[in-house]
Amino acid sequence: MKKALNIYFTKYAWKNVDLGDFISSLQEAYDTQHEGGKIMGKDFAISGWSDTWLKTSGVNLLEGIAKYGNNSNIEKFTIK
Repeated sequence: MKKALNIYFTKYAWKNVDLGDFISSLQEAYDTQHEGGKIMGKDFAISGWSDTWLKTSGVNLLEGIAKYGNNSNIEKFTIK
């Protein structure tokens, strides 16, 4: 986050900005800090997250999917 804020304030000092400018700074910082292995996946786009979570109305629904092993322990858990 610190890198993203540095990019944002350096690039847009004394300018009129919008949410897209902030999101692009977040993406730029993410891309440069995680070049070797992106923790959110290679195709993660912060703009897509922003469109889904910040620009849409209503309640977002998450669905948890558990895969159980033979001993009834959870082997895998994903959220979609």
